[in-house]
Amino acid sequence: IGLPAVAGSFWLLVAIGLNHTSPVRPWAVLWAPAWAAVALMLMLAVICYTTAYGPVLRCQRRLELARCDLAHSEEHLKEAAVADPLAPEPPRELAGHLLARWLHRPTSQTFAEFETSIEIALRLAPNSASTWLTAGELYRKAAESGRSEIAHRAAEEAVRTCRKAVDLYPNDALTTASLARALRLAGKEAEFRRAADRALRLHELTPHKDKKLPLVVLDELRPAPSRSSPQEP
Repeated sequence: IGLPAVAGSFWLLVAIGLNHTSPVRPWAVLWAPAWAAVALMLMLAVICYTTAYGPVLRCQRRLELARCDLAHSEEHLKEAAVADPLAPEPPRELAGHLLARWLHRPTSQTFAEFETSIEIALRLAPNSASTWLTAGELYRKAAESGRSEIAHRAAEEAVRTCRKAVDLYPNDALTTASLARALRLAGKEAEFRRAADRALRLHELTPHKDKKLPLVVLDELRPAPSRSSPQEP
C-alpha cells in the first residue's frame, strides 16, 4: 500500500466498485463485515483458551493440589505436566519429590526418574537461572547423601548446573554461593575459594535483605581464621 502505483490502483478499483453497486443503507453495508469480525474474534478466543490459557489454568490447579495433598503430590504433579506440557514447574517440583523418595529409599529406578524430571525441566526452561539453580541444589543433596555409587557424578552435575545458573544470573550472591558449595563438594578447592569470595562480595554489595546470604552459608564460605603463633614475652 506504500507504493504509489499499487495504492492508486487500489483506490481506483474501490471507487469503480462503489459506483457500480446499488445504493444501500450504511448499516447494511457494514452488517456482513461486522459479523465476520465477531466470528473471527470468537474463533481466536477459543483458540487462545484451548492452546494457552486453559492449559495454564489446569496446570496451576494441579500444582496447588500437589502442594496441599502431600500424600498424592507426585500424581498431581504428573497430571500437571500432562495438562501443560510446556510448563517447567511440574517436572521441577516432581524432581524434588523423587529425590526425597530416593533419599528415604534409594533405588536406581527412582534416581533415574529424578534425573529425567530434571532434564525435562531444564529443556523447557533453558534460560531460567532458578531452574538451573534448583537442579544444582538437588544434585548437591544427592551427592551429600553418602551413596558412593552416585556421589561423584552427582557432585559433578551439581557443579555443571550451578555454573549455568551463575552464567544466567552472575550478580546473585545466593546463586554464586551454591556454585561454591558444589565446587567444594566436588573437591575443587581453588575454584571454591574464588566462587566463595565472589559470593561474599556480592553479599556485601547488595542492598536487598532477601538477596543476602544466610548466616550458616556465610560461615561455610568465609575463610578460616589463621592462627598466629604466640608472641615471645
